[in-house]
Amino acid sequence: MSIGPGDYASGGSSSSSSGTLDYGASPNYGSVSLSAGFTPDPHTTSVTSGGSVSASYLGGGCTGYATASPDFRINWSGTSSRLRIFFVASGGNDTTLIVNSATGSWVCNDDYSGRDPLVDLNNPGAGQIDVWVGSYSSGAFVSGTLYVTELSYTPSSHP
Repeated sequence: MSIGPGDYASGGSSSSSSGTLDYGASPNYGSVSLSAGFTPDPHTTSVTSGGSVSASYLGGGCTGYATASPDFRINWSGTSSRLRIFFVASGGNDTTLIVNSATGSWVCNDDYSGRDPLVDLNNPGAGQIDVWVGSYSSGAFVSGTLYVTELSYTPSSHP
């Protein structure tokens, strides 16, 4: 699997710890099962960023503060050339994305389009994809919309 916009990182945890992101925990804002060619596209959900765990321990340019539990989980199946995940913050606030792919790779992005982050998972493998939306300061919370799409939408050009 190749990864598009975003940076690779290593690390992470499958067990709960106050200082790490826990992809084994239940997501804060639910989950969805999506297959290649899903409709409607994009899939959207309201999310509030932030938490007390710094993503910087992952390396690879990962930044921001999030909760230990993922914000959202995608159970992915099928074959697609790309699965794009991005967040559009209300009021133009600055946020980050931290994604644990189905292969276990950590991918992060900040400021793909203005202040909005975007991660492309090219040829995503089937399985669990966990998403965290980070804020720049511990205790800062930013509401907005998380988008999951196979199309060419971006934070500046979405429905």
